[in-house]
Amino acid sequence: MEFRLLGTVGIDTESGGLTLGPPKRSSLLAALLLLPNRPVPVSALGKALWEGEPPVRARSVVQGHISHLRTLIEASGGTAHGVDLVTHTGAYELRTPAARVDSARFKELVRRARTQSDAAESVRLLHQALALWQGPALTGTTAGPLLLDAARALEEERVGAVEQLADAYGALEQHGRAAAELGAEIAAYPLRESLAAALVLALHRSGQRAQAVERYHHTRRLLSEELGVCPGPRLTQAFEEVLRPVDRLPGGLGPRKPPGLPRGAFSFPRDPLVHLRTVGGWSRSSPRPWVVRPVRCWRSGPRKGAGNRATSPHRLAGQRESGVQGPQAPQRGPGASTWGTWAPASSGPPGPWPPAGPGPGSGTSSPG
Repeated sequence: MEFRLLGTVGIDTESGGLTLGPPKRSSLLAALLLLPNRPVPVSALGKALWEGEPPVRARSVVQGHISHLRTLIEASGGTAHGVDLVTHTGAYELRTPAARVDSARFKELVRRARTQSDAAESVRLLHQALALWQGPALTGTTAGPLLLDAARALEEERVGAVEQLADAYGALEQHGRAAAELGAEIAAYPLRESLAAALVLALHRSGQRAQAVERYHHTRRLLSEELGVCPGPRLTQAFEEVLRPVDRLPGGLGPRKPPGLPRGAFSFPRDPLVHLRTVGGWSRSSPRPWVVRPVRCWRSGPRKGAGNRATSPHRLAGQRESGVQGPQAPQRGPGASTWGTWAPASSGPPGPWPPAGPGPGSGTSSPG
């Protein structure tokens, strides 16, 4: 005999599921199973069966449902499985081994996964735990405040287990699978910052940088429009990692030097990222943000004052890479550089970088 709370409330036996009857009886069983092996006062049971104030006959109604449940459990051999419904003064207690309640098994599996040092074993345990869910918790019960709060708490634990599973996949460097697990949850909880932050990181680390940036900005807009708040530290730090230059990302992404470039040259890969905004921009005369479109660029030879602009992919722009490549590129002078193009967030077509004045790297790349 096993009891189900993670989905439709019910009792399973070797011969199949038992018919509980009306929703109030399912609600009474759920209230007892949420506190197994502990006396539950009749007043608390009343809060599970009625949305508002219990009626005058509440005690008689509870006694009637208890009698039906006791008969059902005894007729199905519950006593042989260590299950018993006990009456106390002003309270009832459902005695059962914890392993016979699916919510208790779920919590135990999640706890064991949390203490595992082996990420692969954590993944296995968490999959077992999440497989116990057959739908929204406490389905088929009345909307009493006791059960509503319990259903929310169980759902919070389920989503937390999904985030824990994503962390375990990340430890195994299976970031694509982590993103898949998180992506299935984010639609139901678009304002959950911990979920969004984990998804941003999983997308970025699996090489889906554009999707990571899009997810961040989507969540940022929702937080602003729905709650009037800015992203919290966890989501902000996740986005900062997306923007941070890296040596190598999964799938061969990341700054790298193609063969044939002269010493001192560098290259950044073509990136589908097209809506990266950075506060403050790069112009001393304008505080407006720029819409940055990273490009592949190269530089040969050192040049004083040009290092920051040349080496930062977030200060380069242009939807197509420069037409000047390789050691055979024409030189305009010692240390000449190839630059991208820039565009203010609300401006028209891109113009040459730097915006004004000769400055270092005054040459511009071909737009096409």
